[in-house]
Amino acid sequence: EIAGKTRVLNAADYRSLLTDRFGAESTAVSLLGDSDTDWQDEIYQSAFGHEHNLSLSGGISDVLPYRLSLGYTDKK
Repeated sequence: EIAGKTRVLNAADYRSLLTDRFGAESTAVSLLGDSDTDWQDEIYQSAFGHEHNLSLSGGISDVLPYRLSLGYTDKK
């Protein structure tokens, strides 16, 4: 779950800002198009996942220490 969205301008407010700054006939305004996508809704999604870890450590006669660690993560 997302803790909170970042406050950003919506498409209409952004178009208005560019129109005020550069003029309605500017290249910046003409390249905007008419889409109104909330990209935060598109990229932030709830997902399931799981993680498994296994760790072994020890030594052989205080001469040869060893450590083994395995991990697996699966997130959708």
